[in-house]
Amino acid sequence: MRRVRAWRTALGVAIVALLVAAALPTVRALNFPRFGDSIHDYAVDLDFDGYYDELRIDFTATVVENATYGFEGILGTYILHDEMDKTLTAGTYTFTFVFLGPFLNKYGIDGPYVFQVRGSEYVGSVRWSGSSKTYSTGAYLAKSFEPPWAVFGGPVTDQVRDTDGDGRYDQLVIRTSIEATRDVVVEAYAHVAANGRDGWAQIDPPFDSRSLGRGSWPQEFVFDTLPLYTVHADGPYTVELRLNVEGLGFIDYRSYATQAYSSMAFRRPSADFRAPGPSVGLVDADGNGRGDLFVVRVPLQVTEAGDFLVYSNLWLSGSIYSSGKGAHLERGNATVEVPFSGILLGRHPYSANWTLEVNVQRVDSNQYDRNRTAWLMPGYDPSVFEPRPVVYLTGYIPGACGDVSLMDPATKFATQVYAYYGSFYVDLYPSSFLVLARSCGGPGAPRVSTVNVSGNVSVTLPLGNMTPDAYNVDMNLTNWNALRTTVQTEYESRAPELRYFADFYGNRDGFADS
Repeated sequence: MRRVRAWRTALGVAIVALLVAAALPTVRALNFPRFGDSIHDYAVDLDFDGYYDELRIDFTATVVENATYGFEGILGTYILHDEMDKTLTAGTYTFTFVFLGPFLNKYGIDGPYVFQVRGSEYVGSVRWSGSSKTYSTGAYLAKSFEPPWAVFGGPVTDQVRDTDGDGRYDQLVIRTSIEATRDVVVEAYAHVAANGRDGWAQIDPPFDSRSLGRGSWPQEFVFDTLPLYTVHADGPYTVELRLNVEGLGFIDYRSYATQAYSSMAFRRPSADFRAPGPSVGLVDADGNGRGDLFVVRVPLQVTEAGDFLVYSNLWLSGSIYSSGKGAHLERGNATVEVPFSGILLGRHPYSANWTLEVNVQRVDSNQYDRNRTAWLMPGYDPSVFEPRPVVYLTGYIPGACGDVSLMDPATKFATQVYAYYGSFYVDLYPSSFLVLARSCGGPGAPRVSTVNVSGNVSVTLPLGNMTPDAYNVDMNLTNWNALRTTVQTEYESRAPELRYFADFYGNRDGFADS
């Protein structure tokens, strides 16, 4: 009986192995190019000016099947590189790699050069590498090749400029020259990456093509200093210069360290903090002696009118609360008040010290038109805030993840919770709340609804229907106080989300703010 079972087991394993083998795709062996024993290298003077314009290397390759092959040539320790793809039938072929003389002259390395050729074969769109061979070229002098058509020349210098006379430097200016040996079209690039106390600044001045004749030409790069102030990055700064020459590519590179500068000497963003700086206080809207709101007052000096978002983060012994206020500000002095819900803060255990951070961002400008400050202050006792009975709202939104934002226009209470696998849980109080449900894993669009909470309750929050892409949509906000606004957005279906946050960063009265 045991022998029969063993025989059947072995037969079953064999059958399964055959079925698995039959189901696997057929994998053919790759036949990579085979290269000849020698190469033929020679320099060419195309314009008969006494300098070699190109170094050419002929090599042979044998392939044994019809296919598409890739060939890559590397001269020196990756000094120069050339490559080509060829669709071939079986046979032996001779191909030529071409290396431009101005690069050999620029690098200043004399031959003989180590030359490596690599072969690969395409299977569909996938390139498989598998063969290579190394050779040695003849002797060449680097100076026998054509000089670069244009390079950076002369010293590199830097200075700062105050263009508006306010005593702060608006521009960091880098000066050098371009030396051209013939008529050329060039593009000169410069880049500064600076790491400061508040992050990284990446600055790239604008550039365009320039047609230059033979000779020396001044080159100036002008960097905006605002990013350096914003991240509080002090100098010296490392400036990377690159020169692209039409017909050659990037032929020259320089790295330059500027003088030492203090970021505090640079220009300020469109809205700067005004003395004596932000302050805090309680607002007792109903006159019962308890704080309905904890307000951060932010005095600003606005030098350029625009749309601004002032947002604040409050850290209390392991928890963080965030709030914000949006406003259009004209030139001059302004004060923006950022509200926090007293009901929310009153539920947090007493903390002796509070850490507050205030950020001011101009939303119709670039990412560096912003300002930040932070400070430590004595904490408030929870008993000074408006108390409300605690009730629990639990629920579900479609999708694998998402978040739920809630706002009470009557008390300006606002909070947000994450939905883990669609489920959420939040401490509330008896009232009527606007609820924004957003899913990051489901097909539905953000949707705003109203939830009346009188006691512990569980709800399922529906999502909206997605609509096709649309841009510059003129949305009629009839259900939101009959307002109209033009919003540039990716989806019309985001309209409820935009209306909700317009009100959140506005006056939180339940109607979208323009």
